[in-house]
Amino acid sequence: MPPIHVSQLVPCSSRIYATDVAAQESDRDPENANVEPVVPEPMQYRDVPAVVRMIAQAAEEMYDPLEHYMNDTPDKGDAKWKENVAYMTQYYHWTKWAYDKKAWTINHDHTDRRSSTPPPKDKADSPLDKMLDGIADYAMASTRTKQQTKRFEEFLEKIRKAVRSSCGDRLQDMFYISGVATAPAKQRRGYASTLMRMACTMADERNSATWLVVGNVPANNAFYAAFGFVTVAQTLLGDEDPDWTEDPVPVDVMVREPSSAAWKEKAELV
Repeated sequence: MPPIHVSQLVPCSSRIYATDVAAQESDRDPENANVEPVVPEPMQYRDVPAVVRMIAQAAEEMYDPLEHYMNDTPDKGDAKWKENVAYMTQYYHWTKWAYDKKAWTINHDHTDRRSSTPPPKDKADSPLDKMLDGIADYAMASTRTKQQTKRFEEFLEKIRKAVRSSCGDRLQDMFYISGVATAPAKQRRGYASTLMRMACTMADERNSATWLVVGNVPANNAFYAAFGFVTVAQTLLGDEDPDWTEDPVPVDVMVREPSSAAWKEKAELV
């Protein structure tokens, strides 16, 4: 199976996901243009193993201050079982997102190309969903050291506050984009741009704003700014952590307002 570019798209959800958005291509490389069709497709179950491997590979090849702060704690260990548990929780979440039709890929296997359609409105999780989510969250929490847990809780607390203060009551009606990553071998071919355009079109069709959380890396912020995202809030991590000796790590909340032109055009067709 070839490397996969994947984006998780979550409409109308107020849940705060503890993920870092890491798009790594600022524009399209002419040398890679038109190498293959760029076709966004809903992710399938068979894609999940490659997706999990690809995300890990992309993270390893790009220095991310947020990832560094969250994981590289003084009490960090190298226990293999923790890595295995983390992989298993990733498998569970991506499988669930594929089932809910909230995950998309580019050319996942060069076959079965279908026209992409907006995912349905979020339904309330079933008791089984909630139980499985709880188990996955507990399993992931068990892999964190004491200091990693402290930093994770700091991240959640500060991001929740920043998102709620900047988005307010409309958060329930906004789109949320998370987990954007490109396999290193497939970067600079317009994959991230294609999925972002698709996500923005879906939001515009529903006249919904879109938000995301991103580590303050200039290339990432510039990439999202090109699609109309604007930084509406910023928080600092590590500014009160006595074990963190480096500069505080900025994390941005970015919001894109819906295109009024796209909404007007759709309304005229009704």
